[in-house]
Amino acid sequence: MGLTSKKEDNDALIETLEDEVLLKQFRPTNDQEIQMMTLHKSKGLEFKLVLHFDMDEWSFPFREWNDQNKDIPIYPNLQQETNLHYVGITRAENCCILINAEKRLNSRGNFNKTQESYFFRLAQLSNLYK
Repeated sequence: MGLTSKKEDNDALIETLEDEVLLKQFRPTNDQEIQMMTLHKSKGLEFKLVLHFDMDEWSFPFREWNDQNKDIPIYPNLQQETNLHYVGITRAENCCILINAEKRLNSRGNFNKTQESYFFRLAQLSNLYK
């Protein structure tokens, strides 16, 4: 897959797994709780159900305005955000639910109807969901 790991990432994971206080940060205190975390924090962990929020155009992946052609999106960190998206969807053991909002607050302070994320429009996903 072309993924690489850094020594400091591996060391941090080992330190977390060996320290009960650090490990508690990743466990719910009871069966009625859910664990919310960033995609970065979820690396190496698995959950029965994963809810992946903010799957909206302009949010995830982050998109910049294209002054030359507004119809051609610019995603300055697409590879990194694709890797994060992969991390998110592969944390789920049983089910992963991708969520996009109906409206978003734009840079001018107005609520507009959202467009679904770039990740929903990948050619590999055509006819996969409705």
